[in-house]
Amino acid sequence: MSTAASMGTRAWIRLPSGGTLDLIDPSPQAWTDEDLALRLARTYRWGGESIWPWPLSVAQHSLLVLALRRQWAAEQGQVLSDREALAELLHDAEEGELGVWTR
Repeated sequence: MSTAASMGTRAWIRLPSGGTLDLIDPSPQAWTDEDLALRLARTYRWGGESIWPWPLSVAQHSLLVLALRRQWAAEQGQVLSDREALAELLHDAEEGELGVWTR
């Protein structure tokens, strides 16, 4: 894992684990699952802009999407595989690392 000092003037962020993520040349090994989970829980969807009185976190949104997909699959007499469930959970994972909606 790189350190902030060795990264010079590069664009990077500090992760909850204490590691750093180089935003220009990111490495999948830079963050832990816990880093991603915390950042998803702490990042608001749509930058906190919504019609609801309380903002929705990316983690809440991802869990809702998974619940809906499981419901739709069950209505079709199907069950989501672990891989399909993981894809639903991580479909907006970049928002947790970048804190922005990228689509």
